[in-house]
Amino acid sequence: MSFTPKVLVAQQYVDNAALTLKYTSPTGGKGTWIDKAVFTNISGATAQLTVNIVPNAGSAGSDNKVIPGQSMSASAVLSVAELAGKFMGPGDSIHWQSSAANAINGAINGREVT
Repeated sequence: MSFTPKVLVAQQYVDNAALTLKYTSPTGGKGTWIDKAVFTNISGATAQLTVNIVPNAGSAGSDNKVIPGQSMSASAVLSVAELAGKFMGPGDSIHWQSSAANAINGAINGREVT
């Protein structure tokens, strides 16, 4: 078994239209470990962050929310313990959403297992 360190989701704005697919664990591998996730509210107002880890062939819903509407005040930085150390099986995916456009920046790093 080998591990390949990888930027799972490069630093970018968290979408606010709907829960948006950001990463899928490769189906040809053995899964993915999430090592670190950091979110920053770069706006001048409070915004909420929602993150789901969706099982392979599943859909985002209340049963797979990892971060269910975390309120982030202006300029807040959140290093997310709820994601660090999570294992995703092949085909599992990360989806995220912000309550406001161009408010929250996020990045997720991890290791793909082969």
